[in-house]
Amino acid sequence: MNNVLILITLIFMGCTNPEKELYIIPKDFKGTVFIVFNVKDGTPKKYLNGYRLYEIPSDGVLFTQFGSNTGESPIDNIQYKYIRDNDTLSIKEHLLTKDTTSASPQIFLVRTGMFGDKERYEYISFIVANYAEWQSSKDVQKFIKDDPTLNDIIQQRLKNTR
Repeated sequence: MNNVLILITLIFMGCTNPEKELYIIPKDFKGTVFIVFNVKDGTPKKYLNGYRLYEIPSDGVLFTQFGSNTGESPIDNIQYKYIRDNDTLSIKEHLLTKDTTSASPQIFLVRTGMFGDKERYEYISFIVANYAEWQSSKDVQKFIKDDPTLNDIIQQRLKNTR
């Protein structure tokens, strides 16, 4: 019986609740956002009102000192926003809204993974587009295929950190 209690305690101790996350996306940005975690000289950790703050640069690629934030998050714990002058515009995940009529930007194809040969890096990526852009077959292929420009940016940046 004691062994079962110890095992259950260890399992629950290993379960973590991820931190809240706020993604600030450049004004009118459309395309792939790619965030690489645990980059020693990446953007320093920053919080805003209890949320991890990810300020996405204009090329869509952020290298951060934050570690990956794994686990299941309640819907309200992840926010995506455009900043326009002094105003913010929330962007919702299409998976949650199922919005097929609005021309407003949405978040599509949220993916996580790992890459690297000698050093392993975790990442998260997602696509910012409106539904019509996402659905057009040309754009879907553009978004789903690994963008060579994006890959070049990532490889060059990581080469410079070694």
